[in-house]
Amino acid sequence: MRTSAWNLFYRTSGDGGSTWSDETQVSGFIPGYSYITPSGFGLPYGDYFSMSVDDRGSTQIAWGEAGSYSGPGNIWTAHN
Repeated sequence: MRTSAWNLFYRTSGDGGSTWSDETQVSGFIPGYSYITPSGFGLPYGDYFSMSVDDRGSTQIAWGEAGSYSGPGNIWTAHN
């Protein structure tokens, strides 16, 4: 039985890191995946995480989630 769950959060700064926005949760519950619950997912899937800002100033995020390191898992994406 899992005792904790993971989630992915995002914060922004418009002044070089002097101040930061409130946290926004990026990951979320999606029915049909046994390792994702309303409180979070099983664990990060390896070290598969990437974030970049495109030429329009939008943030693009990709990460992996799974129930264990041996999988199976999925790669998820989000953008603002």
